[in-house]
Amino acid sequence: LFSFDRVRQPLGTMQVYVTGIKEIRKVDAYTVDLVLEAPTPMLLQNIANFFIMSKAWCLKNNAGSIADYKAKDENFASRNAAGTGPYRFLSWQPDQQLKLEQNKDWWGSNSGNITELTYLPIKSASTRVAALLSGDVDLITDLPPADFFRIKEAGKLKVIEGPEVRTVFFVMDEGSDELRDSNIKGRNPFKDKRVREAMNLALDREAIKRSLMRGYSIPAGLMVAPGTAGWTAELDIPTKPDVARAKALLAEAG
Repeated sequence: LFSFDRVRQPLGTMQVYVTGIKEIRKVDAYTVDLVLEAPTPMLLQNIANFFIMSKAWCLKNNAGSIADYKAKDENFASRNAAGTGPYRFLSWQPDQQLKLEQNKDWWGSNSGNITELTYLPIKSASTRVAALLSGDVDLITDLPPADFFRIKEAGKLKVIEGPEVRTVFFVMDEGSDELRDSNIKGRNPFKDKRVREAMNLALDREAIKRSLMRGYSIPAGLMVAPGTAGWTAELDIPTKPDVARAKALLAEAG
């Protein structure tokens, strides 16, 4: 109940996960009733995405209210953590590093041999790869497709690959009266459905897969990816490129 009330505070950024929940009533120590404003198909997925915080920990450290991060305000929860995971929080230097140590009192089975780890945020993909190849770091994520085969063929490093539930999409601004960040002034071509359709027809998704993603992508016809609730193969049919039709639509739109 405490976590639900906290996440709904005006300064919170996770209210979207409790949208549609009118009230939460305590039944016993391990059971609650959710009272909804209306049928909410995404309820189970949403409530799994806002995290339970210790009421005692928050109140003890004056962190019961969410800090106004836009105003650069902070409270104890801004730079400290309370959890029950396999690792304990040691220290955090924003934009520099985060240090964790193995939680020997963890309730689970920790069979790994990593007793302490340091997370370094490296924004540049090329710098991340260079740090891995030089041995400065032991593991990286978000490996650029262009470097995948080079690292894999080197033989010294292990590349773990698998499906990712992510959709990369091209956004067209159809709401603004004037197209922002453009040399087109006084109008917005994307307000015209024909222009948006032409852009869709001009995209060669197979070429993007082949040239940019090095084969590590799936041309999509839906916003939701395979493995996501709501995905169906029957609807996931990507648009085939038709440059001639795209040009005709642009000419028609003027």
